[in-house]
Amino acid sequence: MHHAIWINSSNELSVKEIKEKYIPLEAQTLVKVEYSGINPADLKHGEYMGILDCVAGYDFSGTVIEAGPGSQFPPGSKVAGLTPAMNPRPSKHGSHQDYMIAPDSMVFAVPPHLPMDIAATLGVAMRTAIDGVFCQLGVPDPDFGSASGGILIWGGASGVGTIAIQLAAAAGLSPILTTASSHNHEVLKKLGATHCFDYRDADVLDQIRDVAHQSGTTLKLAFDTIGYAGSAHMVDWCYSCCDEGARVVTTIPHPKALKCFATRADDITFDGPNGRVTYPARQEDAARTSKILKWAVENLRSLQVPTVRTVVGNDAAIEAIIQSAQGGVSFEKIVVKHTTLE
Repeated sequence: MHHAIWINSSNELSVKEIKEKYIPLEAQTLVKVEYSGINPADLKHGEYMGILDCVAGYDFSGTVIEAGPGSQFPPGSKVAGLTPAMNPRPSKHGSHQDYMIAPDSMVFAVPPHLPMDIAATLGVAMRTAIDGVFCQLGVPDPDFGSASGGILIWGGASGVGTIAIQLAAAAGLSPILTTASSHNHEVLKKLGATHCFDYRDADVLDQIRDVAHQSGTTLKLAFDTIGYAGSAHMVDWCYSCCDEGARVVTTIPHPKALKCFATRADDITFDGPNGRVTYPARQEDAARTSKILKWAVENLRSLQVPTVRTVVGNDAAIEAIIQSAQGGVSFEKIVVKHTTLE
């Protein structure tokens, strides 16, 4: 028996005892969780996708204590990654619990240079950014560094935004335009952004258009990394700043934009505003995402993530999950240390 943070049918959080004994199947591992990463999706998926009555959380880092047949990660391996978003979602896949089941396809071995708390922040943000930039927008792989043209990243200080900026820079895109609060501009430029804009400025769209026009190159790519209730206008803003024929990707469903996911290996079904929706698996994108993630972890040793804050205790963890879902976290990732969910 162990404890977990549970999402009920009303999208509310509580602590629940888990009596089920998890057993890893083919190409799965049973992981003792050391850190679980908090993401807006922990609650947003309940609100927008109907993923309820399950253990919360996707990101994690920890130690393999039992490997299923065919798993590439033997017991004792230090691993990190994320777990599937599905509806219904088995309790074994939630990361905000002391023990969980992780599929090999969504896990990476944590290299010695990468601290476990930071590793627990990379699964959702990194895979979502990779899917958005490379699979949906069609940018060439970053190890080639041969991409051309500019990109607008709306929400550069978000977890997905900071990774997207660095991946865009590694791929060779320029200019890299991003929006964020002004106090985050300097650090975002160090990550690779060429121009930063304060999204609260009344003329921010005109500012972006002017810089894009003066750059002398095309701006046909945009990534809305924010995505929350009432944020559909951000996609429209992205289109209005780009050249004709632009491709725009976003993190929540939008009728005009492409949708990125952290997981593409399986069908993703959820209850949307207009009924049940299924996004079919895209195995080629899933394989490409895993390949680029491995490259980034091994080659971008200077990979920067927002400040990592550790919370201890159930109440602090639940409060942080709610804060993240409400957009109250900027240039910071929060992790739960798992000596506490007991």
